[in-house]
Amino acid sequence: MRIICIGRQKDNGDDARALKYISEWLAKRAGYEALAARLKAEDLDIYDMTTAPEKGDGVKALVRLRDVEAVVALHIFGIDFTENLIRSTPRLVKHGGDLYTRWNHALLDICLRRGLPLIAWGDQPVYWSERANRTQIIGSAYMYERKTRAAHAG
Repeated sequence: MRIICIGRQKDNGDDARALKYISEWLAKRAGYEALAARLKAEDLDIYDMTTAPEKGDGVKALVRLRDVEAVVALHIFGIDFTENLIRSTPRLVKHGGDLYTRWNHALLDICLRRGLPLIAWGDQPVYWSERANRTQIIGSAYMYERKTRAAHAG
């Protein structure tokens, strides 16, 4: 099983620190110890259009690959945006040329549909609680997981 990591830039100390902090947080949570160890060791399938464009887009890889156990997205903005929110509030995507937001909501949707934990590091100005459970890890790092229905729910 692979962990897809989107946005891990080669030789970027901030990215290394982000993964370190995330792995330390996960290591303290029951059931996430193995994921924490793999993040700490950077046992990741890395996709980054800035430093490794030849590998391709991480979201497209996620759609194509079936052996994925988790996704980590670094430098990601607006993961909770929906297409309707983007259409109705275009200023959300006009912060600057380096903020890619067009398909970020699709990444979250894919992970939720497939039951994969998504760890996102980056500014998340909107949160739609009905879409996922979101837990703050540290600073602007969050883990999103699919909400499960209670056993007594119809």
